[in-house]
Amino acid sequence: MNPQILRSTPATLAVQFQDADGEATDPGTVTVTVTRADGTVLRDGAATSGNEAEPRTITLTPVETADLDILRADWVSDTHGSLTTWHEIVGAFLFTIAEARAWGPSLADGVKDLSDPDTYPSEVIAAARARITQAFEEICEQAFIPRYRRVRMDGCGGRQLITPDRYLQRLRSASVRAGGTWTPFAVEDIDDVVVRSWGALERQFRGSWPVGAGTVDVAYEHGWVQPPGDIRQAALIVARHELIATDLSDRQTGYSSEQGSYSIAVAGTQQNAWSAYRQFGLPTVDAILGRYPRIRGLY
Repeated sequence: MNPQILRSTPATLAVQFQDADGEATDPGTVTVTVTRADGTVLRDGAATSGNEAEPRTITLTPVETADLDILRADWVSDTHGSLTTWHEIVGAFLFTIAEARAWGPSLADGVKDLSDPDTYPSEVIAAARARITQAFEEICEQAFIPRYRRVRMDGCGGRQLITPDRYLQRLRSASVRAGGTWTPFAVEDIDDVVVRSWGALERQFRGSWPVGAGTVDVAYEHGWVQPPGDIRQAALIVARHELIATDLSDRQTGYSSEQGSYSIAVAGTQQNAWSAYRQFGLPTVDAILGRYPRIRGLY
């Protein structure tokens, strides 16, 4: 049930069928078709495990997960219709589940932690990690792990095509449209494109990008090869904060104790007109994210 898969590792895809009231139900025989982002069918057949109301699953091999990608899994039940799940193959994680369980003060120090797998199942931590990964990318406008993106863009008529992403690593495919016809790049055309880490795809000797709205379709890999250490630290802080419940209300901006009165940093606010926004209301996290300036304006 984890939406992110680490490249070149075995991965189990799962789906839970439910009845009209949201209760787990027996879907009977289930078939599944797994499709890559480029439309290639990766797997087509029966779900290999799961009985009665249990989730239906299939397991992909390391060969099948060798490339960064976005996978679509279409599950079809003979009695309960169809469901679609999405799964991203990434080149790294912001942190491992083992790191999340071991990080920070522990129960031995009288502090709640994520070490208990019954209270904090691995899939819950993995889902939080995926949310944090996406949030950090949206806040800083850069991916801190290797990710895949396919995007249709307006052609510029020149040799440089500026993509929405920084830290480009590899151009996987490209197609251009003239009239109503799409023409995919041959291997020679792909090799002709210089991938600029700051976000440009630059053609050299085999022509220019066409001009016009929606005339270019490109797929590429982007992001940091490994997440920076401070970003990993920030992600672990956020995971712990999001997953471990506290006695404080979500509306609370302060509290008092025998030691005195304290104010609480609130996400989405500023300390003053010159300070950065508190993205999470966690001072260490907000300070770390502020080190990675956005493309369009100041953080």
